[in-house]
Amino acid sequence: MSAAVLAAVALTLAVAVPAAAAPAYPRAQGRCVDQAGVLGGALCARVTAILLRDEKATTDEIAVAVVPSTGEAAIEAWSTGLFNAWGVGKRDRDNGVLLVVAVDDRRVRLETGRGLARRLPDAEAARIVDDVVTPAFRRGDRAAGILAGLDEVRRALGHDVPRAARLTALAAQAQAPTVAPVSDPVPAADVDGLVGGDYDDEPFDSGGSDSFGGAVLLVFLGVGALLLILVAAGRGGGGSGPHRHDGTAIAPTWSPVHHSTFTGSSGGGSSGSDSSGSGSSFGGGGSDGGGASGSW
Repeated sequence: MSAAVLAAVALTLAVAVPAAAAPAYPRAQGRCVDQAGVLGGALCARVTAILLRDEKATTDEIAVAVVPSTGEAAIEAWSTGLFNAWGVGKRDRDNGVLLVVAVDDRRVRLETGRGLARRLPDAEAARIVDDVVTPAFRRGDRAAGILAGLDEVRRALGHDVPRAARLTALAAQAQAPTVAPVSDPVPAADVDGLVGGDYDDEPFDSGGSDSFGGAVLLVFLGVGALLLILVAAGRGGGGSGPHRHDGTAIAPTWSPVHHSTFTGSSGGGSSGSDSSGSGSSFGGGGSDGGGASGSW
């Protein structure tokens, strides 16, 4: 097999395989994204309102993403990639926190920004995951675990968390787990009038069948390109490649494939949102993989 054919095969695999490796990152909306039907659209709007009020007072950015699965990617790498794709935290402070819950994987991750090593060290993140979040999950109350975990993060960061602003008080508003995942956009203002923010009105990208269909399409395109190369190689003299008019061989050239990269590991997941974090009101912060994970 000629070098041109081998290069074509390698290029096809490099493009097609990652597309099916992990679900696409969900699109950022407000401060709460739920693709698994745990919290629901209305409760996510209330969570966003309270977290944005905190953010206005402290500049800290706290967010939560509930997804069915991170696919073949480990939750640690996937969460770091999502954190950096969204840009959680202020750019000059890196003071963001992202709670990721992968329901079908029974895995949870509390990802922290680079600037929170002192205020929310990994040991404190592990305490919140192990002592607050996962015990509620094991009792079958995922909404309560998420909300209590977010409240504990707020306290750890030194936020004022009065009784009237506790997220745990909203647990009763969580939709039943049998309800289908909600993809309603977060409203421009919450019912209490606490917030009037900039939200992306695009629907969520679940990264399910669309990602699979995209992968299949890429494979077919790669096979078609491979056949064209084989035909061209055969015409050039038994796979030796194209020639100039004087009979000398022309070395094949290949354009490099550029993959989006984030600070930290992206875990191989393809991003369904703009990697710059546009379309959300996050401040452009980043994470190097700090935080803690757990399971239930």
